[in-house]
Amino acid sequence: MNRLKTFIENSLCNRITGSLILAGFKKFIPDIRSKNFSFIIHKNLIQPKNIASIFFGFYERGEIRFINKYLNPLLDVIELGASLGIVSSHIIRKLNKQSKLLLVEANPFLESTITANVTKHNINQVAYKVLNYAVSYNADKVKLRITSDNTESRVIKDSISQGTELSIETISLLSLVNKLGEKKYALVCDIEGSEIEWIIHESECLNNCQQLLIELHAVDYGKHYSVDDIKNLIIDKHKFKLIDNRGPVCYFEK
Repeated sequence: MNRLKTFIENSLCNRITGSLILAGFKKFIPDIRSKNFSFIIHKNLIQPKNIASIFFGFYERGEIRFINKYLNPLLDVIELGASLGIVSSHIIRKLNKQSKLLLVEANPFLESTITANVTKHNINQVAYKVLNYAVSYNADKVKLRITSDNTESRVIKDSISQGTELSIETISLLSLVNKLGEKKYALVCDIEGSEIEWIIHESECLNNCQQLLIELHAVDYGKHYSVDDIKNLIIDKHKFKLIDNRGPVCYFEK
């Protein structure tokens, strides 16, 4: 079944299909599997295949499914890696008016798109803020590689020959949690491998984290960490319980 789904997704989500969808809908791309959701997209920020993925409902489907199924609407939420604001839109649509949402995205070119999409879907008038930082612990600034594919932006160690390289200010998870005060919160995270930093360096600020929805990536950080290694760190070090997963997309609870 998984092979069939992958085949269908790969068949539908390609450059030609995405270009046709963009031509037909301009910059407002609907998700045909999520009622009342459509997204403001700027073609210079995203590849056509990802436009098709949004339209057919494959884009970040694991995260969106778990948000709809598990997210407690009464909690404050921190999202690390807001990207285009698509997962963010599903989060804010579900949250109670008294909740707060902090959206962290390292790529500064995506900030206006995040804001537009989240504002469009903020039916409960939830207070939110978009912050342009990279989550890191080893320096005040890090190098960020930015390409025309929004899914490929990531923190890098060495200079590159392709794409744009920017210097981005860093922030710790503790600093973000302090912005919420002494409140229980949910954490949503997809930062292309950089999650290993806060998983290793943080401790007490995760005490109030009641829900963790995270896409895990194998990564080298002093040593190699597989996805299973990182799962075990989250369970053993931070005392979460793994409730559900779709491949590397995992949902944990305290």
